[in-house]
Amino acid sequence: MGRLAARRRLRGASASRLNGSNRVGLPRVGPNPSMKFPNLPALTSLPMPATVLVLAQDPTPPPAKGDQPPVNFWGFGGPGFMFAVFGLFMVLMIWMPARRQKKEQASMLASLKPGRKVVTSAGIVGTIAKVADADDELVIRSEDTKVRVLKSSIVRVLGDETTEAK
Repeated sequence: MGRLAARRRLRGASASRLNGSNRVGLPRVGPNPSMKFPNLPALTSLPMPATVLVLAQDPTPPPAKGDQPPVNFWGFGGPGFMFAVFGLFMVLMIWMPARRQKKEQASMLASLKPGRKVVTSAGIVGTIAKVADADDELVIRSEDTKVRVLKSSIVRVLGDETTEAK
């Protein structure tokens, strides 16, 4: 029997009798005496996807003892070594520079005093007129205006206004 005859046979009535439906590929829905829930299709009548068949296969047997040496977890190629390298990278490249920058920012904010020229995070350039340590606020004089800002908004100290005026 050729391929064409096999296709015709699957399209015909014999295919509907094989899978229990009136069309090829659809399960029969109706009373099923072998199940508790008669309106659900029987599991044997559903087509099995190829992924289920692949996952249902037996796993490959482990190699014989003499074939491969055991993997050292902390060895050069082991996963522990890679975790240690990644952790060292995080500490050296991310955590330590951020800590150093935070210390520099804290020391700069502690050394603010009247007469220093500063830049805020909003881009306002001005001279410190008054420092209120209790409220963590500064009064900045810029041209003809005075602005109250938080100490944490100071990004950079440009220098003393008195040294620039000389």
